Amino acid sequence: MSKKSYRYLILAFVFCLVSVLALRLFGLGEKPVHHDETINGWFVMQMWARGFFKYDPANYHGPLLFYLFQWDEIIFGSSIEAMRALTSFFSALTVILFLAVGWLKGRSTFVAGACVLAISPAAEFFGRSAIHESVFVFFMALMLFSVFAEATVLWMLAGFVGMTLLKETWALWLLSGALAFLLSGAWKIPDVSKGIQRLRTDKGEQNKIFKSFGVGIFVVALFYSGFFQNWEGLVDFFQAFLPWTKTGVGGAGHEKPWWTWVHWLSLYEIPTLTMAGLSVAGIFLADRKIKFYCWLSLLHLLFYSVIPYKTPWCLLSVQLPLVFSGVLSLENILAKISTSKKNLVLVAVSVLGLVHWSQFRALTWDSPIQLDHPYVYVQTQYDIKFFIEHLERAQNSLSLQKIQVATTETWPFPWLLRKFPKVVYGNSKSEPDKEAAVILFDEDQASRIRPLLSETHWERTLPVRQSRAPAVLFLRKDVVEQVGVF
Repeated sequence: MSKKSYRYLILAFVFCLVSVLALRLFGLGEKPVHHDETINGWFVMQMWARGFFKYDPANYHGPLLFYLFQWDEIIFGSSIEAMRALTSFFSALTVILFLAVGWLKGRSTFVAGACVLAISPAAEFFGRSAIHESVFVFFMALMLFSVFAEATVLWMLAGFVGMTLLKETWALWLLSGALAFLLSGAWKIPDVSKGIQRLRTDKGEQNKIFKSFGVGIFVVALFYSGFFQNWEGLVDFFQAFLPWTKTGVGGAGHEKPWWTWVHWLSLYEIPTLTMAGLSVAGIFLADRKIKFYCWLSLLHLLFYSVIPYKTPWCLLSVQLPLVFSGVLSLENILAKISTSKKNLVLVAVSVLGLVHWSQFRALTWDSPIQLDHPYVYVQTQYDIKFFIEHLERAQNSLSLQKIQVATTETWPFPWLLRKFPKVVYGNSKSEPDKEAAVILFDEDQASRIRPLLSETHWERTLPVRQSRAPAVLFLRKDVVEQVGVF
């Protein structure tokens, strides 16, 4: 390759890199907070008070993201933008992994895979949310690329340990991998059989593996024990699968039909569905390595499908392995056709993502909170965003005044009102404090509360989030003069 061509290649890579980062990081504060984002923020608040993260097996999420949020908060402060910037960066890193392998190794199908992920409505919408999924998917991608590129054991282990520290669904990944190994006959792959033989006979290799796994176990123990301040966390790490299994099988209010993932892919993620079709074709290819990845992604989809519990952001965990195996299968198929046809197919796959550009743009910038869209799920509404923004404009004066929250469900207020020191939480049947500057009750209590506050407070209904009855907000009239109505 000439120096001029090499410079163009570098410029193209930098352009793609900047574009991906811009897509994931621009305008992160525009979307109202998600219900789970406020809970994650509250966990970080507890960490500051306690000094460590106390792992709760009923929470279904490991400690790593909360520590990342805490370290992020030290540098950038406490805000939804800072939290989302961290998870969005990991989402961008996943795309960059595909780009880097595509350019550095000359595997153009991975560049096409990067395009699929970069402009996927699901990857964009959930990647820009301060929840676990995009970070979990990054470590999943790291493990896939490490195994594929036959990197050192430490890189493979880093991916798996990262998954283990984030969500209990790593167990489904492990099960999918084990079954894929058997169904594909992966032990017959020359490199794999040689590696197994070397591991059996080479004590130096055995020691290396033993030390690597020792490091992995130490890191897992370090985080789950709260950096050795909560030894019960190690026991809870194993106990977590009991409540997790019960919730997964029972659904816990998030039950959806088994065909949900494929249905959503057909509506909003045609490029990913195409990759799923290529993965199905891949299990019939002669290359056992490709068969392994295709079986892995399809089994993973199957397990996620048969479990009734389905929250839409889990689509990212289904999507990533399908795109990975799909591009490998595509590469094998394209090797059998002419270069001109190959380039045409790659361009077609890359451009295919634009079929959902209107959805992508709407969920990112135009109207992120489309309450009838399945991706928008247990989501707080713009009323809550405007409410908090109004209060924060008068933060200096309100910091000395009481805020009364007497709703049956307190979320998302414990984190949203964190900047106000005099927040009091009470029973929804309690009496209103007429001196409080801000009062929140459930809507069904409005008729009881209204006569008591009509002379002193301004009232409005406050929609909170999906699947929850609205609250009623009472603002003391002198506060209304400061913050205005909304």
